[in-house]
Amino acid sequence: MDVKSAFLNGELEEEIYLHLPPGFCDLSNLVWKLKCTLYGLKQAHKSWYKKLRTIFESLGFTRSDAYHSVFYKFKNGTIIVVAIYVDDKMMLSKDKKMIDELKKCFAGEYELTNLGEACWILGMEIICDCNKCTITLSQCRYIESILECFEMALSHPVAMPMDPNMKPVKVNEAEVDVKTYQSALGALMYTMLATCPDIAFAVGTLSKFAATPGQTHWTALKRVYQYLCSTVNKCLTYQGDPDTDLHAFIDADWASDINDQHSITGYAFLISGGAVSWSPKKQSMVALSSTKAEYMAAAAATKEAVWLRTLLGEFNLSKTHMITLHIDNQSAILLASNSMFHECTKHIAIWYHFIQEKLEEGQISAEYVPTNEQIADVLTKALAREKHRWFIEGMGVVDSKS
Repeated sequence: MDVKSAFLNGELEEEIYLHLPPGFCDLSNLVWKLKCTLYGLKQAHKSWYKKLRTIFESLGFTRSDAYHSVFYKFKNGTIIVVAIYVDDKMMLSKDKKMIDELKKCFAGEYELTNLGEACWILGMEIICDCNKCTITLSQCRYIESILECFEMALSHPVAMPMDPNMKPVKVNEAEVDVKTYQSALGALMYTMLATCPDIAFAVGTLSKFAATPGQTHWTALKRVYQYLCSTVNKCLTYQGDPDTDLHAFIDADWASDINDQHSITGYAFLISGGAVSWSPKKQSMVALSSTKAEYMAAAAATKEAVWLRTLLGEFNLSKTHMITLHIDNQSAILLASNSMFHECTKHIAIWYHFIQEKLEEGQISAEYVPTNEQIADVLTKALAREKHRWFIEGMGVVDSKS
């Protein structure tokens, strides 16, 4: 559902005046007083949101504490969820009558465009297969458009987004055009954040050199586009599994950045066989051992786990109160489970011990997973072909034509 001229519906709290636009009589002593918000006003976004919130709450909806752009309502044991992006609203419910009633209520407030069943949202295609009981998110058209834009559509496809043997090093001066490099890199960011966790590590690594890119960095960036040529039909797929519990996989690559010896944190949260949250990120401090690196990675993932647990809890989707963190380092698990202060942990920043608090509260638990089953490994380093394929399939990234 789309609201026409959404920002014109906002209500101003301040008195705002503007000069007459060009084309009117030359009346320099006159100004206009705004009665509602306009596109371009700093207050427009906030005013529109406040108006929306007022309407939703008047209809009995509750704003999500975890994500303020989501509203939900329970009626006769059935939930309806509305996700908002500026003037677009996507409604989800098992009861279509509840959706139709909500549309009628909004039609009485605003001029709407009823877009029917959700097939596209923010450049992502939504494919529902009732026979296979799956929901798939695809950015095939967006990927094809950026391949055409940067003249990589006919490039030779490769099986991995980054060469496992490559160790990118900083250069003092840019060796390629900075704007071109940054544009090509920026075009990958959206697909990496939305549906392609398989390129997350490569994009994150190459982003570190955006200020002064070298020739090797540009070659590596083109390799990511070559990889997209071979995976343009891969999509993020969620299975019709009644198990809606979160499964978290956490890994760290110790001192892998040869420029400053910092480690890389990687985590992925899965629901119904597909990733819903993932992150490859360089740690802010040097870890003195692989145990400390894994411990700090687990602490970072714990923050995301607490947030996701809150979000799912609001919708009554989480069947358990505890989220299991799968870690492939037993020493890190023991360190997280031991809340005693000792010599081995006194140098670690206090906020990393957040994980110990959440373990004691019972919000999370930590379990060992073998390295060859650690899905998050693909988010911390460039892997060989078979491992890369195995782990991205574990996150729900599969070929839509298979």
